[in-house]
Amino acid sequence: MTTMATAEEYLDRAASYIGISGTDNIFNTWYWGYPCYDPNVYPWCAAFQSYVAVHDLGMPISPSASAAGVAWQGYRVADEDVQPGDWVLFNWDGRQDFSWADHIGVVEWSDINGSGYFGTIEGNTGYAYGGEVARCTRYNWGSYGTAFFRPPYGEPTPPPEPPAPEPEPEPTPPPRRKDMRPVNNQGGSVHRLYNPSANDHLLTVDENEKRELQEAGWEYEGVAFEAPRGGVIPIYRLYDPASGDHLFSANYEEAQTCWDSGWEYEGVPFFGSDDGVDVYRFYNAYSNDHFFTANEEEKDGLIEAGWSFEGVAFKVPR
Repeated sequence: MTTMATAEEYLDRAASYIGISGTDNIFNTWYWGYPCYDPNVYPWCAAFQSYVAVHDLGMPISPSASAAGVAWQGYRVADEDVQPGDWVLFNWDGRQDFSWADHIGVVEWSDINGSGYFGTIEGNTGYAYGGEVARCTRYNWGSYGTAFFRPPYGEPTPPPEPPAPEPEPEPTPPPRRKDMRPVNNQGGSVHRLYNPSANDHLLTVDENEKRELQEAGWEYEGVAFEAPRGGVIPIYRLYDPASGDHLFSANYEEAQTCWDSGWEYEGVPFFGSDDGVDVYRFYNAYSNDHFFTANEEEKDGLIEAGWSFEGVAFKVPR
């Protein structure tokens, strides 16, 4: 018996399996009919999506171990029309022919029309041997190819009409620096360092960068706060070569304005969260230095010392 599932139900079911790992899992056993152990023989990203759609929700599709075999049972949607609950196909080599795709996930959130990032729930991904069900953050303008498909939710609907031309083009996102990863959404301790020669404070979750900066003479000031793993708010990092100042912003338009003004875009070193602890932003006009803290006592001390309080920059989990 088929049912008319919703995107919300699909995402709830997919999220309930996060953390299941290895090829000997319920998805492979259900699809193949027996336990599987070799990750090179039994890739299961499509089996996972099939399990959620067919086994859990009774959607009117045929189970498949092929990523394309699942996605093409929906209909293709333009990148700018992506919604939570849509399937996404990946070709890691950048191919635009998705008749035989490398991987499939389901979109959980999308900022494709802004920063270019979107979040997914995927099977057979992550760092566990044999893969795991995990939340991932992907970049739609990266080196790999993507294609999006709307599953058969609710009453059948025709594909959306092409969008009307906009009077002004969408802003171009800041290009990624070649020497940095475009995004780090693994979370962890955010370290704060200070460069006394440039009067500059920097935040990083990268242990290698932390070590390299300390070796270069930066002073380590401890852990400023904890960033979430699988966060939903990208924090853009920019550097002003004129003043030697680093800025961290959750505001895409501010990041774009800084880039247009000559700041260097240094990627997304960590993410924020929808709710939690406030991270405050300060600016010292004398030293041209931005400063970030989640500590209330430190916040009060900076205000007393004459730093300009610029409000809440973003939030991180409690």
